[in-house]
Amino acid sequence: MDVVNDVWACPVVGKQAEEKHGLVSFYAKLFSTGMKDKWHERVYIELYAGSGYSKIRDTSRIIAGSPIQAITLEHPFDKYIFCEKNPKNLDALKFRVEKTAPLAKVAYILGDCNQRRRHLG
Repeated sequence: MDVVNDVWACPVVGKQAEEKHGLVSFYAKLFSTGMKDKWHERVYIELYAGSGYSKIRDTSRIIAGSPIQAITLEHPFDKYIFCEKNPKNLDALKFRVEKTAPLAKVAYILGDCNQRRRHLG
């Protein structure tokens, strides 16, 4: 993935994050393609959304996180919900999503998804 050239947050993650993001993205691609003509609306939910990009620890590599990968699918979802507890990461994600897919319908939720769930009933 291209190196991101902005001033927004870019957390350092372990090498396993690249595989995790790849698997989540692969599943999202399968679902978005397979269900594109079957359902009226498809919604992608990411409970630990992060900042959109991450730096792999002990390398200079920066990778796109699963939210960025999901909004750039060939058959995008109709709506996205991104939850993130770190305000700086959420601000970075908003900027990057709007830059990458300005027409995407996205809802952003600030807070710990485990805490927010308790408030929903």
